[in-house]
Amino acid sequence: MKKGLIIIISTILISALILNYVNKMDDGQLRANAMLLTEIQPQLTMQQARDLIGMATAVLVIHSCDDTDDGMDYEHYGEVTVSYSYGVLSATKTFQDQCTSKNLLFEQYCKDGKYYNIFTNCKYGCRFGECSASPEDENMATKCQDYDGGIDYYVASGVYGLDRTKTYQVVNDSCYRNGVPVNYCYGQNCNLREYGCRGDYITYYTTNCTYGCEYGACRTTECAMEGEFKSTNCCLGLVPIKADHLVNNSCQKFDGNYCTKCGNGICEAPENPCNCLTDCPATCTDSDGGANYYIRGTATSNAPEPYYNVVTDYCINVSGSQYVQEAVCQGNGIIGVTGYNCPNGCTNGRCIAGMNNTCVDSDGLDFNTRGTVRGTLSGLYFEGSDVCINSSAVMETYCDGTNYETTISPCTYGCYNGSCKSNPSCGDGTIQPGELCDITVPSGITCTSLGFTGGTVKCTNNCRLNTTLCASNSTGCSDTDGGKNSTEKGTTCVGTDCRTDFCDGTDYVIEFYCGTRGRLSTYMRCSGGCLNGVCATQYTGCADTDGINYTMRGTVNDQYGTWTDYCRYQANPLYNDTRVLVEYYCLSNTKVVSEHYCTNMCRDGICI
Repeated sequence: MKKGLIIIISTILISALILNYVNKMDDGQLRANAMLLTEIQPQLTMQQARDLIGMATAVLVIHSCDDTDDGMDYEHYGEVTVSYSYGVLSATKTFQDQCTSKNLLFEQYCKDGKYYNIFTNCKYGCRFGECSASPEDENMATKCQDYDGGIDYYVASGVYGLDRTKTYQVVNDSCYRNGVPVNYCYGQNCNLREYGCRGDYITYYTTNCTYGCEYGACRTTECAMEGEFKSTNCCLGLVPIKADHLVNNSCQKFDGNYCTKCGNGICEAPENPCNCLTDCPATCTDSDGGANYYIRGTATSNAPEPYYNVVTDYCINVSGSQYVQEAVCQGNGIIGVTGYNCPNGCTNGRCIAGMNNTCVDSDGLDFNTRGTVRGTLSGLYFEGSDVCINSSAVMETYCDGTNYETTISPCTYGCYNGSCKSNPSCGDGTIQPGELCDITVPSGITCTSLGFTGGTVKCTNNCRLNTTLCASNSTGCSDTDGGKNSTEKGTTCVGTDCRTDFCDGTDYVIEFYCGTRGRLSTYMRCSGGCLNGVCATQYTGCADTDGINYTMRGTVNDQYGTWTDYCRYQANPLYNDTRVLVEYYCLSNTKVVSEHYCTNMCRDGICI
């Protein structure tokens, strides 16, 4: 009987010891969780938070816990950063080791991915968030200096003191976006890291600046952020541009300014050719196809003032020599005028073709480069360009002496835009026209850059971007073509409000995509023209209503425009003035222009 009683008493004592041990271990986690709960629910007292957690009424989910001094290290100051959620609320908080009295340390630490804290007595005293390792440490003189005199978020300054390795150094107040130091930032995820002294040691405090952070200090006044319609008070990194924009493909003036990154080489709304020509080139067309001295042409552009909008080739006389002033489309879509000395004279905005045959080829017999052949034949002008006759062969135009010749060559890796590809397309690891990626995703393309909050973007087998592994963005924005994709017509929605990509004229697509501020749009120039909300990636063909027919007036349509046969005034003494017909026709899916001498005369675009 006595032996059984002893066993029962021993079991009770052991259970009590175990329960007491568990309670001590749990108390650190209970207190830590209560601190987390009061951070996210500030109306609660610590006791109320402890009661809620103790009764399992409040359940916190710890997502991550990081400790700079790697656990319960009492002799080194550390900081614990915890990411957690409570119901629909989530937060990330940082807690520092601190001395609550001369000999008592409040240590923060992580264990098995959970957050704990504990009070411990320091044998040689507590100083700067750590237990002194020896009496000498306790008596060490304070040497840390804060050059702005304390915590001043509006003054950029530095601090001299000990870092965590007990090495003296100088650190400066800094702006941070998403944890990365930057010169300036604004809005969400933009914070100031203000450095100060904690005894001898350097510490820092993080704050969100109401008006943004610039070079280590909070702004004291509001500035206009990117895309905002303001006057000229733009935040750093932004410049004011006019509110002018295109109306019916012509620049119209509007009051006010936008703050944008005009000048960074990327055309993003509200930037357009009227207010940011450097990033958004104007649309320019030239009826004679460029520097064509033997065809009178007209260049038309929607560039803003003071640039030309319409210029037709014209003749001038300089010191007895006749020049044609040739209007051509230059960089950024503006019209330039170049002079050319016509060897046989100039009339009606064009050089007079001589009787000697000429032929000039821009690329020679090069199947991997799209070239153009121009010349004169028996006093008449001709031109032609290399074209793809199908997806695997190119028809190359070239000069054989002064003669215009063509030859057809197969393309090993396919034909694109009048030239053979030098590499196979999707799957070779090189991004070709029409591909958004190839095996790997280009550097700089991430889920975040595509408007999501995180995750991984992949490259599909058909060289498209796969964003299914990207985290849903907080703006509720979705884009069917995966971002800034000018080769696919997409629809971008915020809830039930949707916008679909569309063409602005013949050379630009208005591309909608998801960004950090929700749905955004940008102008994207299409080198091959814009059709049905998509930049053309392949040659789109050529159509002629009459073929090579000098007695019927015809019209040629291609991806660059519409061209109609016409009669041209010809001042060559060998011909009557009205006998030259300018005939447009299609040759292997590309536009060709030539001149034909009518036996009688030319009228209304036909020989009669």
